[in-house]
Amino acid sequence: MTGAPTTALSVRDLTVRFGGLTAVDRVSFEVPQGSVHGLIGPNGAGKTTVFNLISGLIAPTAGEIFLEDRRLNGLASYDRTQLGLARTFQNIRTFQSMSLVENVMIGCHSRMRYSIGDLLLWRRRFRSIESEAIERAHSLLRFVGLEDHERCAGDLSYGDQRRVELARALASEPKVLLLDEPAAGLNPSETEELLELIRRLRDIELTVLVVEHDMKFIMRLCDRITVLNFGRRIAEGIPNEIKANPVVIEAYLGNETDERAKAALG
Repeated sequence: MTGAPTTALSVRDLTVRFGGLTAVDRVSFEVPQGSVHGLIGPNGAGKTTVFNLISGLIAPTAGEIFLEDRRLNGLASYDRTQLGLARTFQNIRTFQSMSLVENVMIGCHSRMRYSIGDLLLWRRRFRSIESEAIERAHSLLRFVGLEDHERCAGDLSYGDQRRVELARALASEPKVLLLDEPAAGLNPSETEELLELIRRLRDIELTVLVVEHDMKFIMRLCDRITVLNFGRRIAEGIPNEIKANPVVIEAYLGNETDERAKAALG
């Protein structure tokens, strides 16, 4: 008999206030291990703020965040990475003049274990650790479909730079991967390739939480979706439930509930 899936990420009554403005208001949701969970909502709904709270860029006013059974409140972003949380950003953050391998190796360093003594006194051990990181970077670049590893990141297309960012995030060996607008700026072919790539991550039991404005992309990708509006959770369910939810339709398109409104949600 199969038990209930393990919860990889848990957000409980998460709240943040900036002065008199409540940007996120008692938001709760859980992401099961090995699933792809969407976080959507109209502009200004609080999606990126929730991402920033989870990844440690903002401290919550109230509420709790758990990675598996470990409470993340109060931990710096680097410590959260060490525990198994990785993130990409809406705006590309590759190092343009560095090679693809060098970009990905930056992500590997959070898992590399060596001291100053290893560097100064045990050069053979240091070289071995560095070689392992280089090999892992090559492997991850192949996984995301990039073969010319020595090219500079700045020479790549926008879509391929997205792949480099994803490989770098994977290099930290995350348990949960946060993807912030991963399909932004991609053409239809690149979007389709990204969709298949994220599905492959789910196939290897990596948990993914994704914020995205492309509703067709979200509806085809996610196992479950949480919907925010004005900082509050207004709905949660499987894609077909979300597409048909009148509260969600109204949040996106006012009172328009005809077929055009539903089409906008994928």
